[in-house]
Amino acid sequence: MLMNKTSNRTLSVLFENSPDALVRIIGLLSRRDIAVNRMSLDRAEGSPLYMLTVEVVVSGHEWKMLVDRLCKLIPVIQAGEPGRLGGEEPY
Repeated sequence: MLMNKTSNRTLSVLFENSPDALVRIIGLLSRRDIAVNRMSLDRAEGSPLYMLTVEVVVSGHEWKMLVDRLCKLIPVIQAGEPGRLGGEEPY
């Protein structure tokens, strides 16, 4: 039986600010029952966009699903690991 090991991952989400943007992002984490260790929100430098940085505990499969789903949210511009926004690889 293959075990899907969990680990701490840092997720960065660049998104457009709107009245429900943050609620939608946090709601996705909650619905997927993803443990959050740390969270910070900052305005992206020189931009009207915001950067949410979240330390989460997920398996590799959960990570891929989370990044894919976040990228489908309307206000999200990019999501993934810092320095690898968009979730290219590795998962």
